[in-house]
Amino acid sequence: MIKCLNNKIILTIFAGLFLSISLNFYFISKFNNLNQLASKKYEHQMIKSDPGKFWRQAHNIRVDIENKKNYFQTGFEYRVSYLPSKILYIYSIFFGEKFYEYEDKIIVDPLTDIDDLKDKRIKVSLDNKKLIYLIIQSLIYYLSLFFLYSKVKKNFEKEYVFYLMIFLCFEPNIIMFHSSFWSESIFFSILIFSLAMMVDKSFSIKKSIFLGILIGLLFLQRSVAIYYILIVSIYYFLILPRNDYYKILLMFSGYLIVLFFLGYHNFSRSAVFQIKPTQAMDGFYVYMIPNILAEKKSTSVRDIVTELEAESKNWILENKIDLNLENEKIKYYNYLEDKSFRVIKSNLYLSFKFIIERTIHYLIFDPLRHVYYFYKYSLDEQDGFTKTQEHKNNIPYRIIYSTLIYILSIIGLYQVYSEKKNYNLFLLLILSLFYFISVSSWIGNNRYNVPNLIFLSFLIGKGVFYLRNKFFLKKND
Repeated sequence: MIKCLNNKIILTIFAGLFLSISLNFYFISKFNNLNQLASKKYEHQMIKSDPGKFWRQAHNIRVDIENKKNYFQTGFEYRVSYLPSKILYIYSIFFGEKFYEYEDKIIVDPLTDIDDLKDKRIKVSLDNKKLIYLIIQSLIYYLSLFFLYSKVKKNFEKEYVFYLMIFLCFEPNIIMFHSSFWSESIFFSILIFSLAMMVDKSFSIKKSIFLGILIGLLFLQRSVAIYYILIVSIYYFLILPRNDYYKILLMFSGYLIVLFFLGYHNFSRSAVFQIKPTQAMDGFYVYMIPNILAEKKSTSVRDIVTELEAESKNWILENKIDLNLENEKIKYYNYLEDKSFRVIKSNLYLSFKFIIERTIHYLIFDPLRHVYYFYKYSLDEQDGFTKTQEHKNNIPYRIIYSTLIYILSIIGLYQVYSEKKNYNLFLLLILSLFYFISVSSWIGNNRYNVPNLIFLSFLIGKGVFYLRNKFFLKKND
C-alpha cells in the first residue's frame, strides 16, 4: 500500500509537470506577439507591466556587460525586485535571448519623463526562446515539490502527503504563473525549498546558514518577503533547545550576506547602500493615500492625485532635488513614504476601512486574471476589464472556489488541533499566512495572495484526508 502511494505521488508530480509544460507551449504559441489592439503598438502581450521591467533590466545588464562594465556597475534604479532580471540575464547567456530589437540601453523613468520604449518604438524580440525560460520555471517548481515530498513523507501519513502533492501540482492559481514572466513562479519554488528544509527537523550549522541565504533569495525575488526571516526565527526559537539558539544567529548571518551583496551592488552603482526597492517606498502613496484623502474630502481620486502631484513638485523645487541623480531620488521617495505614514496616522479609521475593503478582494482567488487575461488585454484595457461581462461572469465561480479553499483549510486546522502533532510546523504555516496577508493585502491585488496557497496546502491536505476517512471510507465499510 505504501509503495503504491509512493508511486502515485511520483506520477502525480510528473503529471503536474507535463500539464505545466503543455501550458507553457499553449501560452507562447497564442500570446508571443505584439498587441495590435494596444495604443502602444510596441507592447508585447506577455512582456509588460512588472515583467516588462524585469525584461528591460535584464537587457540593460546585458548591454552593460557587453560594454565591459563590471557587474556591480550594471543596472539602473533599484525600483522593483532585484532577482528576476538577474535570472533572466543568466538565462540569456545560456540560450541567447535577445530581449529587444534594440542594441543600446533602454531607459524608462516616469520621474524624469524619459520613455525610450515609447519614444523609440522599441519592440520585444518575438523569437520562441521565451518558451525555454517558461519550461525551466516549470522544471524548478516541480523539482521543489520532489524535494518537499522527500522531507514530508518522513513526518506525515502517505495518504495525507498524496493529497498535499495533488493540490500543489494542479492548483490553477499556482500553475498558471509557470507560464508567465511575473516573479511568482520562482518565488513559489524558493518558498517550497525553504519550507522543505524547515520540515526536516535536523538543523546543522551549514543548513542554518544556507536557509538564511535561501530566505534572502526569497526577498530578492519578491520584496514582500523582507521580514519573513523573523517568522522563521520564531519557529526555530520554539523547536530548538537553548544550547542551539546560536544557529538562529547563523541563519541571520546567511540572510545578511544576501542583503550585503544587494546593498554593495547598489552602492557600487549609485553610491547609495540601498536594501529596499523604491517601489516599496512609494506604494502607500500611489495606491492608498489618494483613496483615503478622496473619501475624507468627498472628492474624486483623480482630483486628489492632481493635488498630490502639485505638492510633490513644490517639495522637489523647495528642496532643490535633482531627479536625475539616484541619491536625490531616494530623498524624494523618503518624502513620499513619510507623507504616507503621516496621512495614515491622522486618518486611522479611513485607513482601516480601506485596508479591510481591499483585503476582502485580496482573499478571493482568480486563476485567470493575472496570466490569461493579462495577456489577452493591453495595459490600457486592464483597468476597464473589471467592468466587462467576462469578468463579472467569473465572480461566482471565484467566490465558490475561494470559499471551498478556506473551508477545507479550517477543517484541516481543526484536525491539527485534534491530533496534537506537528504543532510547531503548523504554527509556522499560520504565522506565515498572517505575515504575507498583513504586508500585502492592503493593496487589494489577489495575485499577492497566491503564495498563501502554499501554506494553506498543508491544511487543505489535512481537511481532505479527514473528510475522506470520515465519510468515504465509512461508506465503503
